[in-house]
Amino acid sequence: RKLQEYFHRKNHSLLLKGAAQTLKHTLDPLPTTSAPDGLVHLGDTLMLRSSCTGGLLQADVQDPVEVNDNSRREAVGMALSCGQMLAPCARNVLTVSRVSDDDGFPDDGCLRYGQVIRLGASMAL
Repeated sequence: RKLQEYFHRKNHSLLLKGAAQTLKHTLDPLPTTSAPDGLVHLGDTLMLRSSCTGGLLQADVQDPVEVNDNSRREAVGMALSCGQMLAPCARNVLTVSRVSDDDGFPDDGCLRYGQVIRLGASMAL
């Protein structure tokens, strides 16, 4: 029994080390946008922090999901979670983009209240 437990712990440890190596690129630092005008612009890269948990919204690269929003064909996304990593990295830096050019909002690059947006994860993932 003790030998089985030892092998289980050893295999689990090796699995975690392998996963850490495989996912290391998801923690590579990424810049965020600095907006002197204080506005959020389409194309900005930012992080979203939960006031409830204090963590940042992050992409879970090991958990792909099918995205069906009727504006694209066969898009693949990632599940989201909230994590305690507070440094900007590939997992938690998101890019703001417009869902539709025909959304009724001006085409001046600024995000408006009520505008439907898409948050894109880093291409590094």
